[in-house]
Amino acid sequence: MKDGSPSHRYYDVTFDADFLTAARDDGRQLRFSRLERTLLTSLARRPGRLFSREQLLAAMRSEPDELNDRNVDFVINRLRRKLDDPARAPRFIATQYGEGYVWIAPLRQVAARGFLVIGPLRGLTGAADGPILHHMLDRLHEQIAGRCAVGQEIVLLPNWSREPGAFRFSVSVDLIFDGGRLQAAFALRDEDRGRVVRVVRCALEPEVIAERMREAASRLVAAIWRDLVLFPGAQHEPAGPPLEIRMQDAAATLSRSIDRGWAYIAERLAEEQAEAPDDPELAVMRATYLYARMMGGIDFDGQPESYRRLEAEMERLLLGALPEVRADPILRLAVAKLLFMVGGRHLAVVEELIRESLAESSMFAAVLSHQGTLHAFRGDLAAAVGAFDQALALCQPGTEFQIYLLVKKSTLPLADGDWPGCCAIFRQIVEHKPAAERQLQLFYLPGDDRLLEPPMAKAVERATRGLAAWVMSHQLFMIARHFSEPRHARNIMAGPARHLLPRFGDSILPPEAPTGMAWLLDELRAMAAPGERCAG
Repeated sequence: MKDGSPSHRYYDVTFDADFLTAARDDGRQLRFSRLERTLLTSLARRPGRLFSREQLLAAMRSEPDELNDRNVDFVINRLRRKLDDPARAPRFIATQYGEGYVWIAPLRQVAARGFLVIGPLRGLTGAADGPILHHMLDRLHEQIAGRCAVGQEIVLLPNWSREPGAFRFSVSVDLIFDGGRLQAAFALRDEDRGRVVRVVRCALEPEVIAERMREAASRLVAAIWRDLVLFPGAQHEPAGPPLEIRMQDAAATLSRSIDRGWAYIAERLAEEQAEAPDDPELAVMRATYLYARMMGGIDFDGQPESYRRLEAEMERLLLGALPEVRADPILRLAVAKLLFMVGGRHLAVVEELIRESLAESSMFAAVLSHQGTLHAFRGDLAAAVGAFDQALALCQPGTEFQIYLLVKKSTLPLADGDWPGCCAIFRQIVEHKPAAERQLQLFYLPGDDRLLEPPMAKAVERATRGLAAWVMSHQLFMIARHFSEPRHARNIMAGPARHLLPRFGDSILPPEAPTGMAWLLDELRAMAAPGERCAG
């Protein structure tokens, strides 16, 4: 273990930052296999969160046929032996019988820190109201905890005195009598930034306390989510991620399931927009969610009409919100990205928004990502690579933002016909996020049969007609159309076309092409003609 390198210490074991090796206090050195490292990072980076065997299996495997549920237990047992962690008295990994595994070891050399404290309680009215207040506080605690991720510490401390750094958020409870009725005000405070985020007021009538606490908790957690996404000062972080990554990070903090991601965000937006339908910030977030649906196939059929419908809705939301959100660099950059993605009809506006963002904020990494996308659109791949490399140099390794940048950068060698270069970036992505290998490999198929690696060959064999159609549609509408140079757009399609069209024919091609891309769709149809093979 290198001196001065970042590390994680739990009990008597100090792990390298990448969980490749570890050192025990007794001098023993530990080294972990790829599968062991995958489970370590999955569990230890989300302490207190229950992982099912299915979730751990999905993170472990690159080839579904090679692993099953028993492999998860086998790797867990190997880790326990290395960590001297008996299953009956675990220190590191606890078994939740019938459900999965939880990382329980506390991180050492870091001050204990809770997520949210409910307290202090002020304005107590006397012993007569004690049962009502206890019932209120218990229900509020229960409702807030039920809306936050497993493992986030939600503490009820009615006599709490503010301790700097002890909690990320606090909810103070202030009580008064008004016309004989007990009224409560719940003030959500961002403790890191010393600001009140939202105050929720309600009357405390015994027969409806449970309902009122449910409503109050919903509004308070909604405010926490919004604060995590767009807290004041976020627009000045040089390595700060774009809006869609901020939304995902906030969802990961609050969602009770690691698999829900954008589904949680959709629910959050629906609840907030029901309360504030004209909120321009929510409009930009909603447009970001619609884009995620197209990119990730979330309840989306990939048909041309569906692209047009969602893009029209995105365009309406973005243009309506732009005058109100233009002063916020995070939202301004989100609008710039999404207006570019809806077909390039607003290129002049996009360029102006990016220039404003660079001049008025320090969000260097996010701006460079946008500049790289524009360079690629214009055909200057070298300039695009330079922009993404600068952004990656600012970005913290292992974050969702880094993976986001690597995925975007990987399209550049793909467009240039440099499949080995693309594959090298793909391996970086998989190193940080093993599950990405199975999720993305059909998009990284080489145009040359000789370069097709066994895992990708198996992915092609397993592909269904529906999946193949989704890949071709996604690659055409979401990637190739954003390269104006015909050679680049053709290369983006070459790999999937080479391996999927001969197997399934032109039935997997969309019936219509994006504006200006009919020529490419015609070429793809010709490649799928009987007796024809797709050129690399």
